Parts: sequence; structure tokens; C-alpha cells
Amino acid sequence: MDIDIGIVIAVIALATSILGTLLNIIYTRRRTKATQEQVSISKREAERKRACEEASKAIRQAISMIKQKADIDYFHFSPLHFSMDSILAHMHDDKLTELTLYIEPESIDIFDEEYKRVDVRTVDDLIETLGSCLDLKPKCSGGTFNFTCTPSILENTFVELGEAFDAIQDFYEAYGLLNSHRDIIEVFDSKILDDLKKSIDDMLAVIFNTLMSKHEIKFNSKDKSSDILRKLENEIVGLESIKRRLSELSFEICDHRLDAIQKEIFLKS
Repeated sequence: MDIDIGIVIAVIALATSILGTLLNIIYTRRRTKATQEQVSISKREAERKRACEEASKAIRQAISMIKQKADIDYFHFSPLHFSMDSILAHMHDDKLTELTLYIEPESIDIFDEEYKRVDVRTVDDLIETLGSCLDLKPKCSGGTFNFTCTPSILENTFVELGEAFDAIQDFYEAYGLLNSHRDIIEVFDSKILDDLKKSIDDMLAVIFNTLMSKHEIKFNSKDKSSDILRKLENEIVGLESIKRRLSELSFEICDHRLDAIQKEIFLKS
């Protein structure tokens, strides 16, 4: 049977057209998929870069917050300088060569934004109260430590804690800022955030335990006013221990570890 060559050509042409169309569809789909994957990769890379930039910015801000308030001038405990004057006057008037002051702790009072007293009985109470800013709660508005002394020669038997507690709340805010970028920061240092939080908690523990301990503070007639004030600050508040922890926060954590992380993130972003 003879086959019409025209029909064969038409069939071949149709088959070629269909095959071409199919190949074009396959190619288009593959190219579309490749383009979508590239867009997705680019989008993820942009998101990663943006997240790294935000983390880097947060670290710089946190370092600034910590280093500013890690200055010992922000831990001024008044009115201990008035107590110093009272001790000098008492020793001079009574012609004493030695004097022992017995300090008995009473309470640490912290006040909320409405100046209502917050009961603080333990270190954990103090940490929870001052760390409340991590839960976006308002900062405390002030605080005092109350004590009795024997002999009763001091006009003021309290220590203002507001400035110190305000600084420590800034430390907690800096920690909270960094913690919101934990997944990025801990890639470079898996312990940094926990160590930072522990350092702040430990500082509060030092302050609380020193304040709430009994003290026998000995003075003699050779003590200068600066010597007396130093003894009061160290014995009642634990100022030297606080200075060491402030130095650790400022240099070990900020200047070394956080700064190194910030530089690494910057280079990789």
C-alpha cells in the first residue's frame, strides 16, 4: 500500500513540534525552578546578612551600655561620707585611739515605679527584682540598705543603693538585648551569654551578702578620712569585690569576648 509522502511529512512535523513544545516546557520549568531556588538562596542570604548586621549592632550597643555603667562612679553609696565625718568627730571628741563599730543589718528596701516597697529577703529576690526588665517590666525607682550600729554615733544608718541598682539594671538590659540574638552570637562563643548573666547575678550576690552580714569595723586615730570611708565602703557594701566584678564585665566580657564576636560577625556578614 502506497503511503502518501505528504502525510508522513505532516506527521513528522507535528511530532517535532510537539516534542519541541515539551522540551521547551521542561526547559522553562527547570529554568523557573533554578531561578526560584536562586531567589530563595539570595533571600536567605539577605536575611542572614540582615540578622548578622542586627546582631553586630546589638553587641556594639550592649558593650556601650555595660562599659558606661561599669565605671565605679555609678556605684556611689551615699551617705557613707557623712558616717565618716561622724566617726572622726566622735574619736576626736572622746579622745579615742581606737574605735570598733558593730554593724547589724536590718533590710534592703527596693521601690517600684510607684515607689511601693518590694520585699527583698534573699539573693534570688534581689536578682528577680532587678532583672525584671528582662520581662519588659518597669525599672525599680530606688533602693536603700538599713542597718543599726553600736555605738550609736552615726546620724544616718542607711545606704543609698539607687545608683548601683540602676547600673545593674542596665547590665540586665544589655544582656536581654544580646539574648534576642542568641542563635547568632552563640555560634561564635557558646557560653558568652550565660557567663554574662552569671557575672551580673554574682555581682548582686556579693552586694546582698555583704550588706546582710554583721560587721565589726575597727578604726584607729591614725586613720585618715579616706581610710575610714574605704573601710566603711568595703565592709558594709563590699566595694573592692564590686570593683573586681565591674572590671571583669568591662574588660574580660566586653573588650575581649564580645568585641571579638562583633568583629567576627561583621567580617562574615
